[in-house]
Amino acid sequence: MGNRRRLPQVLRQEQREALLACFDPAYELRDLTVVQLMLDTGLRINEATGLRFGDINFDSGRMIIHGKRSRTRIIWMNDATLYLLKRLVFDSICKDTELDKNSWIFTTAKGSRLDNSHFRHKLARLGRKIGLSWRLHPHVLRHTFASDLLHETGNLQIVQAALGHASISMTEIYTHITEEQLAEVMLYFRKQLTSV
Repeated sequence: MGNRRRLPQVLRQEQREALLACFDPAYELRDLTVVQLMLDTGLRINEATGLRFGDINFDSGRMIIHGKRSRTRIIWMNDATLYLLKRLVFDSICKDTELDKNSWIFTTAKGSRLDNSHFRHKLARLGRKIGLSWRLHPHVLRHTFASDLLHETGNLQIVQAALGHASISMTEIYTHITEEQLAEVMLYFRKQLTSV
């Protein structure tokens, strides 16, 4: 069988919806926005918490992402995510904080950069809450985005560019996810047909 790479976990549509529904926007807008942003753009947790005001165009949703090994890439968020981000920034942060282009987007109550470990623990707890049998961690959100983008576009190079992978070989794992998903769907329908 060789050294076949283990396929990453991804969230199905109903699992994504259940996860987002766990957050109360009135009290957890920051964490909801981080999750929505990662599902929408495929950011790593460190890239998301490392966003500064100067990295984002709040009119277009364009973002400059500072990735691994000082590589930068340009990506866009969708309107729903941009709405949440604007709401977080202009309703919550600007009331009490003087901002400049180097200010963090996602902060603690004291204004320091959001700690990644806080987010890892919260996602693990929410994963259990929505009934996952495996541990939900931030990279699952990235895998989910990549799998969805490949499914929608059929273009591995677009996925590579969005994720900021240096090599296409790193991105090819997502072709196996879509093949596995197709197999699951085909087997499901085969069972349905044989039971009629």
